Amino acid sequence: MAREEPEHKKEEKEEGKEFRSHAYAERYGSAATSTGWQEWVNGVLGLWLIVVPLIGLGASMTTLVITGIVVAIVGFWGAAMRQSLWQQWLNAILGLWVIAIPFLAITGAALTWTLVVTGIVIAVLGFWAAGQERM
Repeated sequence: MAREEPEHKKEEKEEGKEFRSHAYAERYGSAATSTGWQEWVNGVLGLWLIVVPLIGLGASMTTLVITGIVVAIVGFWGAAMRQSLWQQWLNAILGLWVIAIPFLAITGAALTWTLVVTGIVIAVLGFWAAGQERM
């Protein structure tokens, strides 16, 4: 025969759950709602960087594919897991790297513009998400 808990114990447990959920919302809530979309967009842009050499915009760059894989993983991981600030900073730095790639290698005009614009968007969204996380 199982004993039923006293009513005041049930209330204390419920208050504890409510407190934990409010503490979680205070800690992660603003980052979860305000930076989630930037991370998803960066994940999609990472996939775009993987596809760019395949559609023939100028080169089949191993560097570009590897960078795209890292941007996509970090972006999607950050969006799904609501991870910490390091992911946003990493994507911001990778965005700057993407901007630099066409100036470090010989690329066509279409690829140069594609990489510069993609890199700017990745960097801006990464820095933006990192700035919101710190607030």
